[in-house]
Order: sequence, then C-alpha cells, then structure tokens
Amino acid sequence: MTINIYYGPLVNSHNAFLVNPLEPLTKEIKEDKFYTGDARIIECPSFLDSLKSVYVIKAFCDMKFNPNPEVPAVISPTGHPLSSDTPINGKPVNDIIQICNDHMFFIADKDCEVLMTPPYLHKTPFYGFSGILNIHRWPRHLPIATRLDEEFIIREGTPLAYIKVMTKQKYKLHLTTMPNEVISVAQQFNRQVVKGKPLKYWYEKANRTGLIKKAITSIEKHMKECK
Repeated sequence: MTINIYYGPLVNSHNAFLVNPLEPLTKEIKEDKFYTGDARIIECPSFLDSLKSVYVIKAFCDMKFNPNPEVPAVISPTGHPLSSDTPINGKPVNDIIQICNDHMFFIADKDCEVLMTPPYLHKTPFYGFSGILNIHRWPRHLPIATRLDEEFIIREGTPLAYIKVMTKQKYKLHLTTMPNEVISVAQQFNRQVVKGKPLKYWYEKANRTGLIKKAITSIEKHMKECK
C-alpha cells in the first residue's frame, strides 16, 4: 500500500509561494562533473545505493545570514525574517539558528521515518544537523539549522539539507500548503510531549489521540479545494 507523504509551507507563510518541490539527489549528482568525471564515482554501486530515496531541500530564495544582533539573523528578498532564532538578547554570535520553520512541514498517512542530514555532497557554507523522525507518529516542521558566527549569503537553489525516506514501501510525495488545522493538531501534540521521554513514548501516545487522522483529513480536503 502506498504511503502518502505531504510536505510544504504553512498556508499563511509570507514566502509560501517561493517553495519548490523536493528534488532527487541522484539527479543532482548525475549532473555534477565531480562525480561523473574521470574518477567515475557515479559508477560505484554502493554510492548509488546511498542516494536512493534521498531528496534535496534547496534555498527557495536568496538568504542573507547576519550575526549582527541589531538585525534579523536571516532575511528573504521580501524583507521577512526566515528565522525565529536570532542571536539577540544577550546570546553569543555563534548561536545555532533554525530557518524556514514555517516552510517545511512533513506528515505521512502511514508509518514512515525520514532521515534529515546536512548537504554533505555539496560544497556550501551552510551546514546543519541530523535526525530521524517518524512523520506519521509526529507530524511537524523539519527546521534547518546552522551555526551563525559570520556573515554569508546563500543563493537561491543552494542545497540546505537532505531528506531520506526510510521505507521499502512504495510512497508518493505531495507538495501542498498546510492548512491551519494541521498546525493546530501538531501544536496540541507538542504540548503533550514529556521532557526526557524517548521518541517511542510519545509516538505511542500520539497514536492513541487520533490527532494524526484529523490532520490527514484536513490536508486532503485542503488539496481538493485548491484544485
């Protein structure tokens, strides 16, 4: 049975119109001369297997990263901040910041884990952190984090992170804007999280609430209304 994976920005996001579909990492690598040149890295079967079901999250616009505490840490072309975590209020300038919190929300209609990693096959000043999450048990945004200790600019199309779908089942990706009902459901679940408990504890707790089903229903309804 096919797993439906829904992803995209919040419906009321300032930059929702800029978000692009996830791109397969394999396609990216096959177009890169570094991997297709004389070394023929692209012919290595183990390397190719590592790229399966991996997608690239790219910068949907130019982004300026600035550790200056007097201005937003990350700014988009529309002038809206892209980060809620800015190095202000006495925080050191090398703070870890999260960007695009309202641009990459993920939820699946069946059990499905995803692995998020930094874009380790691309040369970029942006680096981040890794994590595995069941996006059916805990629908949420997947924030992209980096360390901000110097000013730099990320151009539109620059890889920010990789997402690997950790399932052998057939799945389908759906890019959509997330209706407010989905965010409300996720927030209800977040309030139930008990600090110090493992993921398994609150995955099971969420499964008993019935909130996931409500979220999926609201997304499907929203997608039909947007056609």
